[in-house]
Amino acid sequence: MLNHWLHYLLFAFTMFAAGAPPLGDSGGGGSEGAGAGEGAGGEGNVDLGDEGAGDGAGGEGNVDLGDEGAGEGGDDLEQFGEDLDAAEQQRQQQARKQGEDKETGDLKGLVSRRLMALKKEAPELTEIFKTHPKVQEQIEAAFRRDMAYRELYPTVAEARAIREHFPNGVADVEQMLGELGEMEQLDQNFYGKDAQGNYAGHGTLIQNLFTDDRAATVGLFRTLPKEWARLDPDSYNEVMGNIVGATILRAELPEWLTELRDTAKEAKQDALAASLDKMLRWATGFIKQKAQPTENERQLQAREEQFRREQSERQLQDVTRFKTTFYSESDKLQQGIIRKHPAVADMLQQKSISDDKKRKIVTEVQTRIREYLKDSRGFMSKLRPAYNSGNLDECIKLQKAQWSYPWVLNKVVRQVLAEETPNLVRQNRERVRGAAQSQRLPAARSGQRPQGQQPQKHTKPYQAGKQWFKPDGSKFTTSEILRGLHLQGA
Repeated sequence: MLNHWLHYLLFAFTMFAAGAPPLGDSGGGGSEGAGAGEGAGGEGNVDLGDEGAGDGAGGEGNVDLGDEGAGEGGDDLEQFGEDLDAAEQQRQQQARKQGEDKETGDLKGLVSRRLMALKKEAPELTEIFKTHPKVQEQIEAAFRRDMAYRELYPTVAEARAIREHFPNGVADVEQMLGELGEMEQLDQNFYGKDAQGNYAGHGTLIQNLFTDDRAATVGLFRTLPKEWARLDPDSYNEVMGNIVGATILRAELPEWLTELRDTAKEAKQDALAASLDKMLRWATGFIKQKAQPTENERQLQAREEQFRREQSERQLQDVTRFKTTFYSESDKLQQGIIRKHPAVADMLQQKSISDDKKRKIVTEVQTRIREYLKDSRGFMSKLRPAYNSGNLDECIKLQKAQWSYPWVLNKVVRQVLAEETPNLVRQNRERVRGAAQSQRLPAARSGQRPQGQQPQKHTKPYQAGKQWFKPDGSKFTTSEILRGLHLQGA
């Protein structure tokens, strides 16, 4: 009876957890609630604490599902919890497996070949995998994960070092990239010039500094004139002189000094007039216009301008020549790295694949890697300065290192070959089927084989249905068909 009562309470608790109001004074656990109130007597509270339930449903009606006094019901609850944990664990494993299969699906071919090699070394594995297919699935999944991790991180030490630098993983990387983007924008505002050679971003830079920290920016401005006068007196005097001249003109100081000087002369105050005249020359020195250039100076300026134009044309020619060489050498380097990849090199040896198709596959791999690296901030931040400075050797060096990274090259090669291989197999089958039909038609029309005659032994590859067989009756593998071995001797 107690066992049935505990089952009833377990069902009621499950219903509460699924959608009933919370237990308490204002919820369903009161005397008027929908729980075990009236049935158990008293307040009808459900206690999930550690103390026992006493004699069952007596007292205030508290029902204890804790460690003591639960009897057989405790075992049922424990089993129910274990079932829930197992179901949740199975659900999580299934979700994790689907995610891993999606991320490592392109490694299935490599793992299959690895398992085949293991079966040759240990033939008993074949029977074990036939008897326990789930074991083979788990091993394949583990191999794919291991291969994917090793492609990204060749050593455990490297992966551990990266985790130490970024303990929160992607969140830390995204934060760092955001800060790096702010620094790049700061550099662009500081160093960037417009077509006229002006630093248009300096105003934005100063505004951002002032908005970010007003006190620090004002302190910088107060220190700036002193350091400027020390580092470059000529530019400091030029700029500050123009500021003083503008202030003198706005205050009409030359006019006042002129009037005072004339008044002093009329009053026969020659000493005072001389001092005022001296002050007037000092004031007008800040606002006097530059003298017009002489003929010789104008000719010199014309020659300098002509020299600058010729120099600009030569630089443009050099830039054009550098771009042509850069793209040519880069294409040669990239194609060479792709063609040396083992899977691509094996594909290029297949006689059943046309040269145009081979070039298309290599070009597709090259295009995808270019698109990927174009969005790589780390790579472009190193390549762009070398390119802008015309350093071809450094550009080639950077590309050679980046394009040779296995985790980029291997992934793209697998993706392209996985997309192209089914088409190659289909085209090859259609071509072979057409050749086989053309060979069988004369025999079918001649009707030379009498009915019931036993077929002769095959001396060359033959096709039965959609499968190609060797003369000894064994099947051709997909790799052998791609190499065109089934056509040799046909």
